[in-house]
Amino acid sequence: MAAETEKIPKFEVWKTIKLSGTEFKTGEDFRQDLNRIECQIDYWTNDILKKIVFPAVGEDIEIDFVRITPVLLGFQDCVSLGRIYDGAQKTGFGLCSVQAALQLRIEYQDQLDGDHVLIGMEFIYDSKQNSRFFVVGRDGSGLRLDAYRNIHSALWEPNISLAFVLPRK
Repeated sequence: MAAETEKIPKFEVWKTIKLSGTEFKTGEDFRQDLNRIECQIDYWTNDILKKIVFPAVGEDIEIDFVRITPVLLGFQDCVSLGRIYDGAQKTGFGLCSVQAALQLRIEYQDQLDGDHVLIGMEFIYDSKQNSRFFVVGRDGSGLRLDAYRNIHSALWEPNISLAFVLPRK
């Protein structure tokens, strides 16, 4: 069943993060925060962190996340990330910013081993101009932040876990 024809039940907040709006932050600042929590970052995440800067926005904000699977959006078979994003946005979920995705990784330290969450986010470009999105995970070596390449033809299992922004009312 297509996501646009399904009535979606109310979703609960999975995680809430806080972004400081008063401090100027660079990718290097985030790298130091990730190192402090002993989070491993892959090559492409390192590449991306070299070039990003987040200006101060004036006030602190809290962002709520919901954790879903494509099945909860009405998809029963493998599905492209584009269709997942479309279904999530039609349901009322938002894409998170790169800054919010990085902060989620920093604050989500109690993640269980073997758990991986694709972040429904604005795509970010690496130095080769490939669009990417973050995945927060934990495996036998600890916390991870990986930048997966957005391959438009890739299909994702309907039981993968994704996090999107849950707008506040």
